[in-house]
This record gives sequence, C-alpha cells and structure tokens, in this order.
Amino acid sequence: MLIELKKAYEKYYGVKPGEDGDRKIAQIVNNRHFNRIKSLVESAVSEGAEVLFGGEFNDEKNFIYPTILTNVTQDSAVFKEEIFGPVLPIMKYENWSEVFDTINSVEIPLALYIFSRSNRNISTILEHTSAGTSCINETTIQFIHPELPFGGHNHSGIGKAHGHFGFREFSNERSVLKQRIGFTTAKMIYPPYNGLKQRIINFLTWRL
Repeated sequence: MLIELKKAYEKYYGVKPGEDGDRKIAQIVNNRHFNRIKSLVESAVSEGAEVLFGGEFNDEKNFIYPTILTNVTQDSAVFKEEIFGPVLPIMKYENWSEVFDTINSVEIPLALYIFSRSNRNISTILEHTSAGTSCINETTIQFIHPELPFGGHNHSGIGKAHGHFGFREFSNERSVLKQRIGFTTAKMIYPPYNGLKQRIINFLTWRL
C-alpha cells in the first residue's frame, strides 16, 4: 500500500512539488500554522516515526512538502491532534480489534474516511465506530452533498446543518396544545378533592 501511495502522489504532483513556478500544492496559510505542523512532524520523527517521503520544509515560503510518516505511535502528537496540513501518519494493525481500539481511544472525529472494495469491511467499520460523518472511497464530498446532514458528534460538534436537516436543527419546533372549553377528563383531578377524585388520583399515581 505504501508503494502505491507514493506512486499516486508522484502521479498527481510530481516527484517534488512546490519548487519555484510550481503551484500544484498551496503553502500553509501563515507562519504560526507552518511551525505548528513542522513541529508535529519533527516531534514524531524524534519519537521513532519514519518519513516515507516528503518531510522537507521551506521556512521562507511556509511550504511543507506532502509527507507520509510510518511507524507512528498512538502517543505521538501527530496522531492525537488535528493536523490541517499535508501530513499523513500511518499505523499498522494486525486485526479489527486493534483498529477499533485505536479509533475509539480518541475523541469522536468530525469525519471518518474508509477506503475499501469490501462492503463487508465497510459495514464492520461503520458498525464499530462513531463519527460526525463518514465518507467511503473519497474525502470531503459528504460536506457538499445537499441531501446529507453535516456536523460533528460529541467532541467534534453538536447539531447538523445543510438542507432539510439544517432547517430542522436551526428552527424551534414549538409545541401548542389547545384544550376545549367545558368538561374535560383533566378536570376530573381538579380540586376540591372529594372521595371520588382522590380515588382517581390514587389510581393514576399508585405506581409512581
């Protein structure tokens, strides 16, 4: 898989994107975020992670070459924090139990992406994990789908937006009850509480 990732990367962006005149990949938005992402990569490497490719930085241009890290541990900050940059940490696993333990050991994500040709594997992952949204064999497009609710779950956010779901979420569903004038069953428990009414109340509340 790692070899195929590298091939796909070079197919899309070339061996070394970001050189002068190459605008295939954007710079990091500002120096603060550049240094934050750079620190995540350098910290992971110092803890034993290996750079499959990338791992280079241009401090003058706030440019980070797309980077894939292997041998990343769960204790690494690059695994725990949201990166928002061209860095992909990869962890190996031996069985489904390891996968689910790893995913469920951290805060519930805004999005969970699954890449698989196996419907059985896809269903297994969806059944044993939780996320605000999920997308299969693609990324981010669930956000722009007009018929899908978008939003987080638990740590990643509360509520849903977009389309009918957004209308319901941001509207107040006001409940209104109109009682008829005259005798109603509700008046059977109005005071004064004579013997009959008291027996009715006792009957209605004896299990409370």
